[in-house]
Amino acid sequence: AFEIAKEITTKLNHLKYTHDAKAFSIESAIGLTAANTLEIPPFQLLYHAQLALALAVDGEAPHVSLFDESTPKQSKQLSRDNLLQQIDTAIEQGSFTLLCMPIVPRRNGLATWHELLIRMITEDGQLQLPNTFFSAAEQTGRLIKIERWVFSEVLEKQAQALHDANLSVAVNLSSEAFYN
Repeated sequence: AFEIAKEITTKLNHLKYTHDAKAFSIESAIGLTAANTLEIPPFQLLYHAQLALALAVDGEAPHVSLFDESTPKQSKQLSRDNLLQQIDTAIEQGSFTLLCMPIVPRRNGLATWHELLIRMITEDGQLQLPNTFFSAAEQTGRLIKIERWVFSEVLEKQAQALHDANLSVAVNLSSEAFYN
């Protein structure tokens, strides 16, 4: 299949498209994956083909790539897909943590507040700063789920501990969370 795909892309790349007496080159790319087992669901096969295609587009002619286990690490376009998958996993498993940063008033007599700072915990236990995942989460509608996790954590699970420690906390939220 790989050799046939290379032949197809080579032939397509030699074609020209003419419009209004102008000739345009055609460039093609093919991403392949093996569907040799019934254990891999169709959506996963399509995703593998998409990853291989992204790699083929970034590669040298003929633009053909076959998915294997190293493909996700090789493709530049996949970093966002990988990030979204990490966010989905973190939402599903509650793989976030909250840190407290004291906000100390400049005048005596005012209470010290603590701003809650979220971190996403990766599969290898690393803490990801919000700037690495918030933008992608917000653009894809996932941020509200993260904010709901924060509210659940603060208002339900940790409320008594915060009260017992006499901690006043501040939580930043998006306009979407504010109106929902």
